[in-house]
Amino acid sequence: MIYWFTYFGGGAHNFQYSLLIFFILLFTSISLAFFILTLLSIKSRKMRQRRDKELNELCETVFNSIMFEERLSNEAEDILDDLLSDATETQFLVNELVGLTRQFTGEVADKLREFYQREELVEFSLDKLKTGDKKAILMGIEELMEMNVTSAIPALASLLQTEEDEEIQGHVHLAILNLNPDQGFRYLNEANKYLSEWHQLTIIALLDRKDYYDVPYLDKWLTKNDSLIIFGCRLIRFTKSLIEIPLLKELVTTTPPHVKVEVVRTLGVLEANDAGPLLMDIYPHENEEVKLAILEALSQFGDPAALPFLIECTIREPFRIRMAAIRAIDKTGGGTEAMKQLHSLQDTQIDKIIRHVSDTRI
Repeated sequence: MIYWFTYFGGGAHNFQYSLLIFFILLFTSISLAFFILTLLSIKSRKMRQRRDKELNELCETVFNSIMFEERLSNEAEDILDDLLSDATETQFLVNELVGLTRQFTGEVADKLREFYQREELVEFSLDKLKTGDKKAILMGIEELMEMNVTSAIPALASLLQTEEDEEIQGHVHLAILNLNPDQGFRYLNEANKYLSEWHQLTIIALLDRKDYYDVPYLDKWLTKNDSLIIFGCRLIRFTKSLIEIPLLKELVTTTPPHVKVEVVRTLGVLEANDAGPLLMDIYPHENEEVKLAILEALSQFGDPAALPFLIECTIREPFRIRMAAIRAIDKTGGGTEAMKQLHSLQDTQIDKIIRHVSDTRI
């Protein structure tokens, strides 16, 4: 035991020296391992970039043959056979094809989509819907939508029954609407799950791009959950449908504040003047955001009967409320006399707001 201690330690000084050597060797080993891993990572990345460049050139040969020749050249056929024999390379081909199709319209886009369906790439995308993997499913949905595969609608619709994920459901609705708006709304009408802000705005932008304004079932949206009521309000504003005004007036008194804001905005866009008394009646009990929406709606109504109420809103209210009320007065018939009445109050802040609102440069 004494020999062991003397050999390895020889006292506190030798022990500290041994410990220092140990940590130096450990640090050197870790640094060397990190250096080797970095080199391997760089090499792997360069190999991948080189392979991607090669695949890109092969795909270009195929696509040029599709777009500029009556049939695929022998070279393009051989390249295509090789690409389709490997799942990774097939995915690369599909990615490039989808990206290229987005850049074209008319005959060229039709040729690319025809090629996609002729070469059974549709099945490649459809298989992703059955994987249970969220990333793969979303990729398959996007491919089928971008390549305008209307025959995939039943397969896409089945995901509404089998997938609970809200993002997947939203993308499915968006895809079906893009492929066939009539069928898309039939499926969307059955929705009862949360619909994200992004999906709502994207769907409306899609409808606008397609000039699709004959949206069915609008009233049914107003009887669902909060996110879908908001979506229903946005659809009504988009279509300018007046039939739902009575139901919107009911929702003004029954919905939570974040939903009520959208309901009030919708009444304003529709210029539902007969809702004015109701909005002025609920005004004192609402939060600031709802109050601002009410004042904006009243400015859109332009009803002189609201002027006494609007003048009252400029007194003892926060700055944002006062600004909105004075804007509404400025847009309302008879507002000029009301502005003179506000000037007579000799309120410095009100005078500043009036000058701001009256400035035609703004």
